[in-house]
Amino acid sequence: MDPSSSLPANHLLMKLRGKVITSCKHSQAREAREKAVEMGQLNIESVRYHCGPYSDRLGIYLLDMADILLIEMGRIQEARKYLTEAKRVLEVTHGPQHSLMLTKVQELHDLAEWFPLLSVTADNTCLASVTDVNKKTRPFI
Repeated sequence: MDPSSSLPANHLLMKLRGKVITSCKHSQAREAREKAVEMGQLNIESVRYHCGPYSDRLGIYLLDMADILLIEMGRIQEARKYLTEAKRVLEVTHGPQHSLMLTKVQELHDLAEWFPLLSVTADNTCLASVTDVNKKTRPFI
């Protein structure tokens, strides 16, 4: 019997992947962050298979994946895909007025909108400009 097909073994594997994600997602090494994304994708597919498309756990994993892709890696388009699905799932499991929806989901959504305006200098200093209603550019950070 393949251990990945049994629920207890799968649960332990997901916990192990979760530890890998936690240890790798804030790493300076790009390879480690890539490993966090890979483990996150595997966990998302496992949860989707075992718990269904509207599991609260799935919503949280999707939200975490959006966080890693956007904040740690700057992969905006992929992050938006995960964030959109996370929002759809969490609206069902938690409700649209839940504090998670009003804080973390909204913050990531706002960041995904602002992220293309940010630029990082050679010394990793973050610079940005925001165009206000008068179409004048002003410093953001």
